Amino acid sequence: MPEWTAKDPDFEIKVREGFLRQKYMAHLGARLGTVEPGLVEIEVPFREELTQQNGYFRAGVGGSIVDSACGFAAFTLMPPAALS
Repeated sequence: MPEWTAKDPDFEIKVREGFLRQKYMAHLGARLGTVEPGLVEIEVPFREELTQQNGYFRAGVGGSIVDSACGFAAFTLMPPAALS
């Protein structure tokens, strides 16, 4: 995995604050895990309310988590003004 360098020393604080403002993530019960330059992990515990008719985790939940995690991972590498 490549080594990334954050341009903003406060990137982790800004990502965590931004995540807390996402009401949909709270609705899903998502938790922010690792936040490093170029890497953000979001976890969603399995709940029956997030499954489809056959009991499998909904793909839409996974897509939402991937979208948010990738966006925040990109933000960790942006200059300070981009993360305000």
